[in-house]
Amino acid sequence: MRASSWPSLLACPLLTALLLMPAAAVAAGGGNQVTPILIGDHELVVEFAVGDGCSRANTKDNRDGFKGLLDCFEGDIYLIFDEPVELLVNSLIITVDEIDPDDPNIMSRLPSASTFIPTDFPVLIRIIDDGTDGFTFNRRWEMEIETRELAFNDRSPLRLFRAEEGCPSPGCPFEDATFSSGFGSYHVRGTFGTFSEFVVAADMRPTRAVVASKISNLSLQVDAFEQSGDISSSVATLLQAELTAAQNALGQQDLDLTFFSLINFIILVEINAGSSISDIWDPDENLESAAGALIGGGESAIFSLETEARPKALSVAGLTKTLVTDSGYKADVTIDFDETTDFQPDGFYIDAYEVDPFDPFLIGRLPNNVTIDPDFPVLIEIGADASNRPAARGDWEVTVRTRDLTFQNGTSYRLFKATTSGTAFVDVTDQLGVGSLVARGSVAEFDQFAFSEYLLVRDARNATAVVAGKFANLENFLGNLQLDPALQMQLDSEVQTAKNEALAGNFDAAIAQLDTFLNTVRDNAGILIPDIWRADEVRANEAGTLKARAKSLQFSLAIEKTPLEADPADVNRDGQVNAADVFAAIDRVYCPTGCSSPPQIPLAPTPAPQR
Repeated sequence: MRASSWPSLLACPLLTALLLMPAAAVAAGGGNQVTPILIGDHELVVEFAVGDGCSRANTKDNRDGFKGLLDCFEGDIYLIFDEPVELLVNSLIITVDEIDPDDPNIMSRLPSASTFIPTDFPVLIRIIDDGTDGFTFNRRWEMEIETRELAFNDRSPLRLFRAEEGCPSPGCPFEDATFSSGFGSYHVRGTFGTFSEFVVAADMRPTRAVVASKISNLSLQVDAFEQSGDISSSVATLLQAELTAAQNALGQQDLDLTFFSLINFIILVEINAGSSISDIWDPDENLESAAGALIGGGESAIFSLETEARPKALSVAGLTKTLVTDSGYKADVTIDFDETTDFQPDGFYIDAYEVDPFDPFLIGRLPNNVTIDPDFPVLIEIGADASNRPAARGDWEVTVRTRDLTFQNGTSYRLFKATTSGTAFVDVTDQLGVGSLVARGSVAEFDQFAFSEYLLVRDARNATAVVAGKFANLENFLGNLQLDPALQMQLDSEVQTAKNEALAGNFDAAIAQLDTFLNTVRDNAGILIPDIWRADEVRANEAGTLKARAKSLQFSLAIEKTPLEADPADVNRDGQVNAADVFAAIDRVYCPTGCSSPPQIPLAPTPAPQR
């Protein structure tokens, strides 16, 4: 789809994700100019291939031979104009360059540390008017990028960012200008007085925060256009009223009302374009199409809003790997992510090997009364390949399923995790299930150079002590964060309330209060609480860690609230069935009042007297 009218934004196509195709990053060059081709009266097309590994030819036939090379990035750019007065091939200067995805001059211009350039498409596009041909147009223009370097995925956070020209070094800030995306392409509409620089970036910010930011930016634009005389004061007042209604509705989580307020905003701009709102772009006369800029910004806000409103899958990405050790122990390990920048199964390392269940080094890394079952002496390793640059938001689930162990009521099996080899194992369990044994835990990071380690163990600790320990871990982690003081106070209060309820034996209330805590973390994740993990750099995924610890704490509170019926064979209730249970059974028969009293050994019946 090359051109489209504004009502088509009601049907939001799916997004786009990365293909696994790592590229060697190089610094931005001096500008690889490409020649556009005129298609009809309204459209230009540019074909490009950039990078050390390919030709910089400008024809599709020449470029096809380079597809698939690691340092070659190719695609097409379409520019579609609503009402061009004059459109010549040489009206615009278009350059396409490969850039270093970690170039600080680019990264500093992106909205936040949660936005970054993918290594699969490190391309900077620059479009400017040549200043000599008198090129003008009315209303707006549309830009579309088509590239085979990017693959289709409906939950990808990839967006098209644009920056105006004319700012001091390092340049104007990049802003998300995406209004739709789909198979093989990205799109952007709008005009901004000058043409722009464009990059495709992974945007890991919370979508609702992006919508709020776009509405605020629209309000600032309306003010600026009113002051410059490009919008009449009466129409500006009407536009601001719709934006205020949209922002208020968003704050109340009424996405439908937010949507309709933004639609009304765009309709007002369309109706008044050319009369009360300027709609002519002419670089020679220094004229800017305010109508085009506002329509483009409104459509981009609606695109983000539709992304937020779309039903969320339980998992957007995941993998399952069946592991078998040398002796035949078997387990299925599943990783489920809520939100990722790009899910590449090959970017994760999962393996398992047998260990000595009585190894003093391993036992020393476990809490007292936590043991490795000789029936499943298996250590599982999970790591991430930093070169593939996987990233994720929040927490994610690791599930271990094995038929070598059997789930029973009152089972003491738990999933323990160590952040790196040699560190202490901690309980991360947030769910147990049948099948033959399924244990799931929430985590917030893998390790860049070492691997996270997991053990299925028997935990014979007192449930109350486990809950107290998990409360302490959550409080300690929360207390070490540098958060907004008001938010810090709120989170501290919610944890303390949950703790007080648990101490009073009100476990349902404690679990519900932790739900409140989790909602507070989710509402602020990515805004006031860092929530991004990336394999190629050190980041504190604080929101993910808070969520993971709270979920595991809820599990332990549920266990303390309603202890599962124990295995009848586990006579001494230590979570294990072994010889100790035999002795406990004998004690119960011969020491019914406790073995500190003399044993009451039954006497043999007195034989009947002989007659």
